[in-house]
Amino acid sequence: MFGNERARHLGFTDAVVNNASGDAVLLPDGSGRPFAFGSWVPIAARGVAAEAQLRDRIKKVWKTDLFLSSAEKARFAAATIKSNWHQLEDGNEIRVAIVPQAIDLPAGYQRWQSLHLVALPDPDGFMGLFDDAYEAVAEAVLTVGRRDRAPYYYKPSAKA
Repeated sequence: MFGNERARHLGFTDAVVNNASGDAVLLPDGSGRPFAFGSWVPIAARGVAAEAQLRDRIKKVWKTDLFLSSAEKARFAAATIKSNWHQLEDGNEIRVAIVPQAIDLPAGYQRWQSLHLVALPDPDGFMGLFDDAYEAVAEAVLTVGRRDRAPYYYKPSAKA
């Protein structure tokens, strides 16, 4: 969903809603039955206004920045991405947190409260890493999707 606030305006939310069907499920932390992906995504896509209609285990899932899936796209986990790990919010809905390393957070994996926290190495600063990731995704879309190269796409660095 890439952040509900931005995703709505960029069309990503509509794409997630349109593809949220079939037997795919969301795996929130904790015990209990997974949630059928297609049944709650259209509700959660409305953002904070939908909280009252969502079950307690996924009440804040609308804050999801990214859905991670298995290769079969049958199981999804909600992830949050922050530029400052101190801004992370814990909750049953979100299972994975992705942040850049910080002075008080070394690169690597660890558990933080109920989140699987991944701190990415960030030797050149967060925006450098973000730009590289954006360029890597753009390059993949252009190459695999056989799209014409627009003048604003750059070639990603080796880090990307």
